Amino acid sequence: MIPLTLEQKLTQLQLLSAPETLAAWEARHPAERAAVRAGLEALADRELARRTERTVAARIQAAQFVRVQTVDTFNSVQRRVMCSEAQRLAVHGLVLSPHST
Repeated sequence: MIPLTLEQKLTQLQLLSAPETLAAWEARHPAERAAVRAGLEALADRELARRTERTVAARIQAAQFVRVQTVDTFNSVQRRVMCSEAQRLAVHGLVLSPHST
């Protein structure tokens, strides 16, 4: 994936006049160009990351998951459920076998 330019990031942030303003400012102050671009780049990156995080959080909340699990905890939770189910059945004299459905 090709990284976005500063001008593309500013446009993505819907700062539509910012690229033109930046170009005009750089023409008047060429000595400070690198420092200003670096600062704006960092600000744009942080804002884009924040917006992405908020979008993901909103989607997770809208999905109304019962419980969020990682892949690592998923297997251990499933094992515990199976073990507790096996114990419950054993109390009633039933046995879980790998071949039962």
